Amino acid sequence: MTGFYEWDQEKNKFLFTKGQVLYVAGFYRVHHSADENEMESIIMTTQPNTSVAKIHDRMPVIVEKNQVNDWILNLDFARELIKNDMPELKSELAS
Repeated sequence: MTGFYEWDQEKNKFLFTKGQVLYVAGFYRVHHSADENEMESIIMTTQPNTSVAKIHDRMPVIVEKNQVNDWILNLDFARELIKNDMPELKSELAS
């Protein structure tokens, strides 16, 4: 994704970006039924870094591009990643 939105206490919407593609940690599963397949997904969140904390009490777990395979294939890596500090992000008040 290219960014995500969070709302502050006054319901102001802020866009958070990194200036490049953001990879975020998550999970998905496919529900198979006789009629159709449905996909369900979630984004993992963690404690906010300083760039997000002034707006919201959580943020997505950011995965660097070179860490994507480790997130998917290495459970020990994933367990550590969700505890790490997240990279600082740019924010702007969105309309």
